[in-house]
Amino acid sequence: MEKAFQANGNAGRFKGGRGHGRKGISARKNGGGYKGKCFGCGQVGHMKRDCPVQKGDSGNGAVFAVNEKRLDGWLIDSGTTLHMTPHHSDLFDYKILNDGIDVTIADGKKLRVYGKGTVRLTGFK
Repeated sequence: MEKAFQANGNAGRFKGGRGHGRKGISARKNGGGYKGKCFGCGQVGHMKRDCPVQKGDSGNGAVFAVNEKRLDGWLIDSGTTLHMTPHHSDLFDYKILNDGIDVTIADGKKLRVYGKGTVRLTGFK
């Protein structure tokens, strides 16, 4: 159910979604390459997103945050299609999914979801 929040943003407005246009894409294909300095390792000739030093990282790190008290409100990630909460009281039309459904999250792991509903967002002008 996508009633909670959906943002279309500027996707598709620029070629490749990054604003390079055809010039930026063809320069990389033809070996034009980046001549500036990497903000990751400091070497010349590549950008941080293409840094071979950073790609050597195993990528198996994890981030885990815990907050002792419940915060009111939501933080909206406009890059996602669906949103999840452990607090079904936030949903005004909560419906139980008896068998649950599997949801694949960004890191490829699956979570079992046992309910769905709609969040009413307020405060936007």
